[in-house]
Amino acid sequence: MIEEKQKIRKGILEKLRNQSAKEREKKSEIIREKVFALTQFQKAERIGFYASKEEEVDTWKIMREVSLFKKIALPSVVKEKLVFSYLRNLDELKRGVYGIYEPKNPLNVTNLDDLDLIIVPGVAFDLLNNRLGRGIGYYDQLLKKAGLIFKLGLGFDFQIVERLPVDSNDVAMDKVITD
Repeated sequence: MIEEKQKIRKGILEKLRNQSAKEREKKSEIIREKVFALTQFQKAERIGFYASKEEEVDTWKIMREVSLFKKIALPSVVKEKLVFSYLRNLDELKRGVYGIYEPKNPLNVTNLDDLDLIIVPGVAFDLLNNRLGRGIGYYDQLLKKAGLIFKLGLGFDFQIVERLPVDSNDVAMDKVITD
């Protein structure tokens, strides 16, 4: 199973890196519009985001827009676990572990149950909304504690595969939005 996950991960990551910036921007805009149209997103007052890497679906534009009228929280790696902290603005971020932007001062850590919705990164998703991450396991640990929080995965169409190998540590999304 590990080898199969690695093979899928490698193939999708290559496609992500090879996509042009223009194509990524165009597809990210389509995804942004679908996110804003989602009832669960519209109703959510407190949203957990991730700061997208260059090759991923752009979450920065979504965060900039919603930070004016919703509370947003981003994860930091603290003692080998992800913890979410609320932000007043996106200037409160620094490059953290693995080069991913995270809160500079993760002091006002939110209890996961405070969040109405969490937007989750993924390398690949399948038709049953299962998710394949980068292989570290931080999000899987976190999502196991997410209970009834609506879990939304974002990805490009080519990140959807028919079926992912899953085990007891994997947590499926409630919905996956693609272009």
